[in-house]
Amino acid sequence: MSGDRYNAIVVGAGPAGSAAALIMAQNNLSVALLERGKYPGAKNMFGGSIYREPTELIVPQFWKEAPLERAVISDELWFLDQTSAVKIGFSDLRFGMEPYNKFNVLRSDFDRWLANKARQAGANLFTETVVRDLIYEPVGLTKKKKWQGLL
Repeated sequence: MSGDRYNAIVVGAGPAGSAAALIMAQNNLSVALLERGKYPGAKNMFGGSIYREPTELIVPQFWKEAPLERAVISDELWFLDQTSAVKIGFSDLRFGMEPYNKFNVLRSDFDRWLANKARQAGANLFTETVVRDLIYEPVGLTKKKKWQGLL
Protein backbone atom coordinates (compact mmCIF):
# COMPACT_ATOMS: atom_id res chain seq x y z
CA MET A 1 0.00 0.00 0.00
CA SER A 2 2.99 2.30 0.38
CA GLY A 3 2.87 5.11 -2.16
CA ASP A 4 -0.76 4.46 -3.12
CA ARG A 5 -3.14 7.40 -2.95
CA TYR A 6 -6.86 7.20 -2.27
CA ASN A 7 -9.74 9.61 -2.22
CA ALA A 8 -10.85 7.97 1.04
CA ILE A 9 -9.45 5.55 3.57
CA VAL A 10 -11.99 3.75 5.74
CA VAL A 11 -10.79 2.22 8.99
CA GLY A 12 -12.81 -0.85 9.98
CA ALA A 13 -14.74 -3.23 7.72
CA GLY A 14 -17.78 -3.57 9.95
CA PRO A 15 -21.23 -2.64 8.62
CA ALA A 16 -20.66 1.14 8.80
CA GLY A 17 -17.17 1.06 7.29
CA SER A 18 -18.06 -1.37 4.53
CA ALA A 19 -21.24 0.57 3.68
CA ALA A 20 -19.22 3.81 3.47
CA ALA A 21 -16.59 2.14 1.27
CA LEU A 22 -19.28 0.61 -0.94
CA ILE A 23 -21.10 3.91 -1.50
CA MET A 24 -17.88 5.79 -2.24
CA ALA A 25 -16.63 3.08 -4.63
CA GLN A 26 -20.00 3.08 -6.42
CA ASN A 27 -19.48 6.82 -6.92
CA ASN A 28 -16.09 6.34 -8.58
CA LEU A 29 -13.89 7.31 -5.64
CA SER A 30 -10.74 5.34 -4.99
CA VAL A 31 -11.18 3.75 -1.57
CA ALA A 32 -8.97 1.75 0.78
CA LEU A 33 -10.91 -0.31 3.33
CA LEU A 34 -8.69 -1.35 6.25
CA GLU A 35 -9.54 -4.21 8.62
CA ARG A 36 -7.42 -5.45 11.53
CA GLY A 37 -8.81 -9.00 11.43
CA LYS A 38 -7.82 -11.79 9.05
CA TYR A 39 -11.07 -11.05 7.23
CA PRO A 40 -14.01 -8.70 7.86
CA GLY A 41 -16.04 -10.11 10.74
CA ALA A 42 -13.18 -12.23 12.10
CA LYS A 43 -13.26 -10.36 15.43
CA ASN A 44 -17.03 -10.74 15.94
CA MET A 45 -18.41 -13.39 18.25
CA PHE A 46 -22.15 -12.85 17.96
CA GLY A 47 -24.88 -11.37 15.83
CA GLY A 48 -27.32 -8.54 15.77
CA SER A 49 -30.29 -7.15 13.91
CA ILE A 50 -30.37 -5.08 10.75
CA TYR A 51 -33.31 -3.18 9.34
CA ARG A 52 -34.34 -3.75 5.75
CA GLU A 53 -35.10 -0.20 4.66
CA PRO A 54 -31.73 1.52 5.31
CA THR A 55 -29.78 -1.56 4.21
CA GLU A 56 -31.80 -1.80 1.00
CA LEU A 57 -30.78 1.76 0.12
CA ILE A 58 -27.17 0.53 0.02
CA VAL A 59 -27.69 -2.94 -1.50
CA PRO A 60 -31.10 -3.27 -3.24
CA GLN A 61 -32.89 -6.55 -2.41
CA PHE A 62 -29.96 -7.64 -0.24
CA TRP A 63 -32.16 -10.23 1.54
CA LYS A 64 -32.07 -12.39 -1.58
CA GLU A 65 -28.31 -12.97 -1.30
CA ALA A 66 -27.01 -11.78 2.10
CA PRO A 67 -26.16 -14.32 4.80
CA LEU A 68 -29.22 -13.77 7.01
CA GLU A 69 -30.30 -15.96 9.91
CA ARG A 70 -34.02 -15.17 10.03
CA ALA A 71 -36.60 -12.47 9.50
CA VAL A 72 -37.85 -10.67 12.61
CA ILE A 73 -41.61 -10.32 12.42
CA SER A 74 -42.29 -8.53 15.72
CA ASP A 75 -40.49 -6.19 18.09
CA GLU A 76 -40.71 -5.74 21.83
CA LEU A 77 -39.69 -2.81 23.95
CA TRP A 78 -39.10 -3.34 27.68
CA PHE A 79 -39.16 -0.63 30.35
CA LEU A 80 -37.42 -1.82 33.49
CA ASP A 81 -36.85 -0.58 37.00
CA GLN A 82 -35.39 -2.45 39.96
CA THR A 83 -38.42 -4.65 40.63
CA SER A 84 -40.76 -4.53 37.66
CA ALA A 85 -41.05 -4.46 33.89
CA VAL A 86 -43.49 -3.25 31.29
CA LYS A 87 -43.37 -4.86 27.84
CA ILE A 88 -44.79 -3.30 24.70
CA GLY A 89 -44.94 -5.36 21.53
CA PHE A 90 -45.32 -4.27 17.94
CA SER A 91 -45.97 -6.26 14.79
CA ASP A 92 -47.43 -5.74 11.36
CA LEU A 93 -48.88 -8.39 9.07
CA ARG A 94 -46.44 -7.20 6.40
CA PHE A 95 -43.46 -7.99 8.67
CA GLY A 96 -44.05 -11.69 7.95
CA MET A 97 -43.81 -11.20 4.18
CA GLU A 98 -41.02 -10.24 1.82
CA PRO A 99 -39.56 -7.67 1.96
CA TYR A 100 -39.28 -8.31 5.69
CA ASN A 101 -38.82 -5.44 8.12
CA LYS A 102 -35.75 -6.66 10.00
CA PHE A 103 -33.31 -9.57 10.06
CA ASN A 104 -31.03 -11.31 12.53
CA VAL A 105 -27.50 -11.81 11.26
CA LEU A 106 -24.26 -13.35 12.42
CA ARG A 107 -21.81 -10.49 12.15
CA SER A 108 -18.91 -12.75 11.20
CA ASP A 109 -20.81 -13.75 8.04
CA PHE A 110 -22.62 -10.48 7.30
CA ASP A 111 -19.53 -8.27 7.69
CA ARG A 112 -17.57 -10.45 5.28
CA TRP A 113 -20.41 -10.33 2.73
CA LEU A 114 -20.83 -6.53 2.89
CA ALA A 115 -17.07 -5.88 2.69
CA ASN A 116 -16.98 -8.12 -0.37
CA LYS A 117 -19.74 -5.98 -1.93
CA ALA A 118 -17.49 -2.92 -1.39
CA ARG A 119 -14.57 -4.80 -2.92
CA GLN A 120 -16.65 -5.80 -5.96
CA ALA A 121 -17.58 -2.12 -6.41
CA GLY A 122 -13.90 -1.20 -6.57
CA ALA A 123 -12.76 -0.61 -2.98
CA ASN A 124 -9.37 -2.09 -2.06
CA LEU A 125 -9.68 -4.26 1.05
CA PHE A 126 -6.58 -4.65 3.23
CA THR A 127 -6.89 -7.14 6.10
CA GLU A 128 -4.60 -7.70 9.08
CA THR A 129 -3.90 -3.96 8.99
CA VAL A 130 -3.78 -1.90 12.17
CA VAL A 131 -4.05 1.88 11.94
CA ARG A 132 -1.85 3.57 14.52
CA ASP A 133 -1.68 7.15 13.27
CA LEU A 134 -3.11 9.54 10.72
CA ILE A 135 -1.17 11.88 8.49
CA TYR A 136 -3.42 14.42 6.84
CA GLU A 137 -2.47 17.03 4.25
CA PRO A 138 -5.08 19.79 4.10
CA VAL A 139 -5.88 20.85 0.54
CA GLY A 140 -8.41 23.20 -1.01
CA LEU A 141 -10.99 24.61 1.38
CA THR A 142 -9.61 22.68 4.35
CA LYS A 143 -6.09 24.06 3.94
CA LYS A 144 -6.59 26.96 6.36
CA LYS A 145 -7.89 24.81 9.22
CA LYS A 146 -5.65 23.63 12.03
CA TRP A 147 -5.90 19.83 12.11
CA GLN A 148 -2.82 18.93 14.14
CA GLY A 149 -3.54 17.74 17.61
CA LEU A 150 -7.20 17.00 16.92
CA LEU A 151 -6.70 13.31 16.27
